[in-house]
Amino acid sequence: MIEGKSERYKLFWIGNDKGTGGVGIFLAEKWVDKVIEVNCVSDRIIQMKLMVGETIFTAISVYAPQCGLSEEAKDGFYDRLIAVASKVSEKEVLAVAGDFNGHVGKTSDGFGEVHGGNGYGERNTEGERILEFGFAMDMLVANTVFKKRESHLVTYESGTAKTRVDYLLVRKKDRKLLSDVKVIPSEEIVTQHKPVVCDFKVKKVCQVKRKFIPRRKIWRLNEEQVKREFKDQVDELLGTNPRSASGSVEEQWKKLKDTLLTVTEQTCGWTKGPPTHKVTWWWNEEVENSIKEKRKLWSDWKRGLVNKEMYLVAKRTARRAIYKAKTEAEKARFADILRRDDEKNEVFRIAKQMAKTNQDIVGEKCIRNDDGVLAIHEQDKKDAWKCYYERLLNTEFPRDRENLEVTEAVAGPAIRIEKEMVREAHWVHKKCSGITGRLKDDKRFMCKRCKKMAVADDSDIEKVYLDGEAIEVVEKFCYLGDTIGAQGGAGAGVMARVRRGWSRFRELLPLLTSRALPLLTKGRVYQACVPSVMMYGSETWPVRVEDMCCMERNDMRMIRWMCNVSLKNRLRSEELRGRLNLDSIGR
Repeated sequence: MIEGKSERYKLFWIGNDKGTGGVGIFLAEKWVDKVIEVNCVSDRIIQMKLMVGETIFTAISVYAPQCGLSEEAKDGFYDRLIAVASKVSEKEVLAVAGDFNGHVGKTSDGFGEVHGGNGYGERNTEGERILEFGFAMDMLVANTVFKKRESHLVTYESGTAKTRVDYLLVRKKDRKLLSDVKVIPSEEIVTQHKPVVCDFKVKKVCQVKRKFIPRRKIWRLNEEQVKREFKDQVDELLGTNPRSASGSVEEQWKKLKDTLLTVTEQTCGWTKGPPTHKVTWWWNEEVENSIKEKRKLWSDWKRGLVNKEMYLVAKRTARRAIYKAKTEAEKARFADILRRDDEKNEVFRIAKQMAKTNQDIVGEKCIRNDDGVLAIHEQDKKDAWKCYYERLLNTEFPRDRENLEVTEAVAGPAIRIEKEMVREAHWVHKKCSGITGRLKDDKRFMCKRCKKMAVADDSDIEKVYLDGEAIEVVEKFCYLGDTIGAQGGAGAGVMARVRRGWSRFRELLPLLTSRALPLLTKGRVYQACVPSVMMYGSETWPVRVEDMCCMERNDMRMIRWMCNVSLKNRLRSEELRGRLNLDSIGR
């Protein structure tokens, strides 16, 4: 979440390691829980679906290839953009916006169906590509529909050069929803570019306030006094051995459940309202004054009243004021945590809340009916779930109903499989059983599992048949959270877990890189949240030296980031791990 003066925004973005591309969408906090889908197509295209009342609003943010790139790259970009936009249903409101790096020209000149006739400048080849895209998708360039003065047309200004390269395209059928499209000339978002503002009129349905459902405060069981009261009351009602009670398994379970719920209600109590989370706010009077001064000097510099150096000095001053305010706010926030007795629980609560906030979709998950259409209304959602469960519960599998065995209910713990049972049964190889320790060798034994899994070493295999049905052949696939590649080994799984580890690290980035939080506390949060994700499923990996080097290399990058050091500091890995009280990820 990005905090502004009076609003909070969430950034959805995608980029690349080279810094040659990147695109994103800023969304106000009040609309965050209305996001139903986010699709990061490439480092130049990102798509978001937003539920506004009963209307699905699809926004596609783009960053077209620059003039210096090849024709092949430009054609590939528009081919992919057409493929994405063509999949958007006609019932949805579609808007494609961003930096198209082209000039559509002042007049329509043969593109009257797409160009509104109120453009700016001269048309070039890249501008023709934009208009051709509009023809292909039956869209119009919204920037050219409304008459504006020159300052409300220019989106890019560098010295004396003024052009328009940022555009918004909408479907022709949605033209009636547009009320205004203009440029804000006095606002500096990024260097040389100016923000384009579009007003849509979308009918918003008044939502019924969600009814609050109270919950038992089970988290209070972490308090020692509450825990003792809970244990004493449970022992008084159930006795020291709950299994000694008579009756069937269902009766014993019902008595245990009712007792635990009743005692929890008496000792912990109920919640009385929805949860409220305090937000740390860093904006103060010093920041306010420095921002105002910077904006004033920027406006005066554009009009030629002051020189550029005065504006740059005010800009640096404003940045220092913002950095100082944020640092003090973080220190005040974490200082309260470090003074508390439940420091560990509070830090992990913040980490959990931060990870949830950084998810792309945090609101209610939408579902599709059997026809693939999104269910918008509550009744449509209920009907979709009803059809799904009717089909799921009524699916019959081939079985002999008449000869089914009747067995008694089994109570008590599950049977523990010991080494002797495996040795006598000769089920599978030791490597397939997962049991550690020494087992007796039997040269005549053939593992049926290994025999079934053996396949021919042939890279030209196109299809595999199982019980007469063809199974698709792929290079890699995900199974139980692990990635299995066609080349064997753990390379594909290691790279997949490294990506997941970086994803989790970025979710907790504000907490792990905060200068106000002690390094030992950072280390505890990191150890609990990141390595566990990176090493998930590693028990079954046939690990090579190269795989472990990859894991340790990425682990050290995260550690250096948390310690705010780089390779230029020439610090040993053991020293950095000692600061965070961390062990090597390979141990």
